[in-house]
Amino acid sequence: MKSFWLAPPPSGITVHEVDITRRTIDIDAWQELSAGRWLACRENALILGPTGVGKSYIGAALATRASNEGYTVVAVSGAQLAHAFATLDARLLTRLKEAQCLVVDDVFGYWRSEDAS
Repeated sequence: MKSFWLAPPPSGITVHEVDITRRTIDIDAWQELSAGRWLACRENALILGPTGVGKSYIGAALATRASNEGYTVVAVSGAQLAHAFATLDARLLTRLKEAQCLVVDDVFGYWRSEDAS
């Protein structure tokens, strides 16, 4: 399966183009993430922070690296992921199951209180 971008596709930015001096991420943590060992070891990476610090940008760079290395990448928004589970969207659930790298962006950004009921 090729990479599948249900959310807007990443900007094509690579990990080498990320200007870490403009981000609030720890340099050692960035070096570890950008090396990509977490992919080979089947580990998770969770990027948290306030609005505007570059979480989506960094996630796009990491997803691009994974895709360029041959990993199957699926990118969705938090709302799309919640919708897939709520409606049992077979097409998307199959893609999620086959993903080697799952990027979920804006996990809480589109969640309204009435959606939880």
